[in-house]
Amino acid sequence: MKRLLSFCLALIFTLALFNGSVYSQDLQKEIGVFIDGLYVEFDVFPVNLNGRVLIPFRAIAEALNVEVLWEASTRTVTASDADTSVRLQIGNNIAFKNEEAINLDVPPTIINGRTLIPIRFFSEAFGCEVLWDGSANAVRIASPKKAMEVLGFYGLGSLETSSWTDLFGKSYPQTALGNTDIVSELAFCWYGMDEKGNLIANSVTGWMKPDG
Repeated sequence: MKRLLSFCLALIFTLALFNGSVYSQDLQKEIGVFIDGLYVEFDVFPVNLNGRVLIPFRAIAEALNVEVLWEASTRTVTASDADTSVRLQIGNNIAFKNEEAINLDVPPTIINGRTLIPIRFFSEAFGCEVLWDGSANAVRIASPKKAMEVLGFYGLGSLETSSWTDLFGKSYPQTALGNTDIVSELAFCWYGMDEKGNLIANSVTGWMKPDG
């Protein structure tokens, strides 16, 4: 009887641990991470430790186009871009940004063979804005704005197919500022080449350089 009672108690304890583990994993699955509105997938789910969200280091670094390095002997992770270098060590509450020591509320840790780091510290170190969306149980990251080259494609066709209005904000042949201030370069579709590679103004397709 005592053996049966001991077995039942052990079974109940094991099931409780299993259910608790599954419940914990379910909670972790609900934490979503979005960068500039795009969902980021991880092979290990983000976790919430003491009110701080930790995420897989390599996945978030690559999503932010940051180079990463893992030093196994010291269990240290390093990430860097042209302006910023960040170094964190497993179990250490002190991180470094450009060699400046910064205290962390929660240290990096290893879960299921993956290094997890505090998402807010890491993202903000690289100039991102980090917001916690409680209603969606998600972290939303906005990467820093960067200057971009805008290539406009312009084809002068008919009133139905021309992008003239999209560019100038006026019907052909009128012009105005329109969207010309955001366009760095224009790619025209009426260029052609002969068999020797020479640029020609007349095209058999009908798309040609306008007079003047």
